[in-house]
Amino acid sequence: LFKVDNQGSIVPEFSLSPAGQHMVYIRETVRQPDGRILIAGAFNNIEGLERYRIARLFPEGQVDPSFDAGLIGGLFPSHTTEMINSVEILPDGDIMIAGRFEMVQGVSRRHLARLAPDGTLRQDWDAQVQGSEITEIKLLDSGEMAIYGAITNMGGIEVHGIARIHMAQPIPPSAAITSPENGAIFSLD
Repeated sequence: LFKVDNQGSIVPEFSLSPAGQHMVYIRETVRQPDGRILIAGAFNNIEGLERYRIARLFPEGQVDPSFDAGLIGGLFPSHTTEMINSVEILPDGDIMIAGRFEMVQGVSRRHLARLAPDGTLRQDWDAQVQGSEITEIKLLDSGEMAIYGAITNMGGIEVHGIARIHMAQPIPPSAAITSPENGAIFSLD
């Protein structure tokens, strides 16, 4: 991960190397209002610190040790088949993560979880997602969130690739799209 200045030159002081046992990559970067940067993807180590799939950086590029989301994954934490695809900062400062994972901090959270600003899991928030992966989440002007990917059910409600939920209480979904049948949605604008 590199930072580029206004003239297009690489800033040498800002250089990070994520690590893992298999394919390692950063899929998402999100700047928080205070200037710190969330990075997410498929990794289990950033600059020698264990950070599973998400980490926060100071604006200068150092890993913020106060943010630790713990183990995000499943039975095989070193495998990068589990990943975070999408990150959104909520108006209250909480962090929504979505991707392909089964557990967050030892608690069952399939593909979608809400974290406090320090990375701890909001255990009272569970969208009860079924399917194989969430590819993207987007905040909507209505105060709701659009969720899409290879999802089939949320809280007992059948969905086909896309749903809209309330951020405060995700179950039941506020809207579920019932088409395309047996399909996955990978992008939406």
